[in-house]
Amino acid sequence: MIRTFYKTIAYACLCIFVLASCEQLNDNETTIKNADFAELCDIYQDTTNITGDLITKEMMLTENVQNKLPALFNKLFTHINNNDADSRYQLIRQYAKQQNQLEWECKAANDYYSTNFK
Repeated sequence: MIRTFYKTIAYACLCIFVLASCEQLNDNETTIKNADFAELCDIYQDTTNITGDLITKEMMLTENVQNKLPALFNKLFTHINNNDADSRYQLIRQYAKQQNQLEWECKAANDYYSTNFK
């Protein structure tokens, strides 16, 4: 009976270790890096270079961020889209500074929000 008890405890500890390891790996995968913000700026540049109406550009922008930068999309983009366009660029900049101590500047993103939503 004691042997069964220790065996159960050992299995429980193993399960806890595996779950904790998976969670840690998952956190590492969703870390937003400075390179992600550079990629985000490239996405804005590509979006501003296409011709089309605002709805087409918004769909392209959202789809590209979701596909190329899923962690950034999940942590930030779904939230900024609920705000006025006037504040979105500043929200991204604030998030970059808060998360990565990065002074993010992206002329394409700034132009996108200041030009397309006026």
